[in-house]
Amino acid sequence: MLLGLLAFFASEQRGWLFLLAAGLMLAAGFVNHLLLPIPLAATLWLALHRREALAVWLVACAALLASALALCFGAYGSGFFESVFRDARGWGLDRAFSHSGEWFKTALPLLLLGALALPSAWRRAEGRLVVYYAAVSAALAISVLGGTGAGMTAIFDLEIALCLIIGLAIGRLDEDGRSAPAEGGFVVGPRPGNAAWWILLLALGLSVLSPLRLLEARELWRGSERAREAGEVIALLAKQPGPVACEDLSLSYWAGKGFEIDFFLVGQKLEQGLIDPRVVTERLRTG
Repeated sequence: MLLGLLAFFASEQRGWLFLLAAGLMLAAGFVNHLLLPIPLAATLWLALHRREALAVWLVACAALLASALALCFGAYGSGFFESVFRDARGWGLDRAFSHSGEWFKTALPLLLLGALALPSAWRRAEGRLVVYYAAVSAALAISVLGGTGAGMTAIFDLEIALCLIIGLAIGRLDEDGRSAPAEGGFVVGPRPGNAAWWILLLALGLSVLSPLRLLEARELWRGSERAREAGEVIALLAKQPGPVACEDLSLSYWAGKGFEIDFFLVGQKLEQGLIDPRVVTERLRTG
């Protein structure tokens, strides 16, 4: 998706690179259909700032999307659309706000730095697109975090957007410093009143907290133990004749077994009364 954004900027919204940007964003969306913030932000930005390129963009995206969906239908049938567009995951407004508060705390340093850097990024055309990207990402994250089983991956797009905003602000700080010669021809550094200067100071202050977070990295050392346990399960599944049902679909994959059942999504459908539990029981009983 970021390659698509890079191509979008480099194309200056015309030519084959502009079409490539649409293709890259579409391909990323088929890897994870929640990767919507960048194409939505790009479309909004075109509507507000480059209306002459909006029609080409919409036609290209529509044509590529229709072609990709047709290929998926030919390869996987109607099951593809049911799996993607008929998600039965439970959702609650209270869960959306409680989980948002919990997960957004992990991004607090970036949120603070991004808020300080936002005015500087807004002055540039590409900076406004990134600000739109951050806003759409935040809204989508709150929505996704209302779903059962949602986790920190919901705020990854927001964190990426904030990093881009901070990077643009630091780049502007460097440009301002180079363009302000002091007496005698020397270049002066950032002025104390410059917002980007305070961004760097805040980043330095927040970095003091990093050693405290390193204590939590001890959990990473359990990786070898997890790998051993996963290897044992994979070996067990591989020895079983016929299909297997495993809560972790990746283990079934590495054991050479086909996709049979997603326990989480089936459980969500059972909770909401969308499927008959007797059907599930009978299919499990008969293998």
